[in-house]
Amino acid sequence: MAKSLSMSFLTDEGKKASITVNNVKEDLTDAEVKAAMGVTKQLQKLS
Repeated sequence: MAKSLSMSFLTDEGKKASITVNNVKEDLTDAEVKAAMGVTKQLQKLS
């Protein structure tokens, strides 16, 4: 069965944002999720 990961966080403007990643690997760690959220926030600042 395919799994998905939903990440929710606040933007710099205080708004809620979320991203869902489909077909994540079975042994995903908390550290990998936090790293992905960090990259997402950095990309948001560039746009």
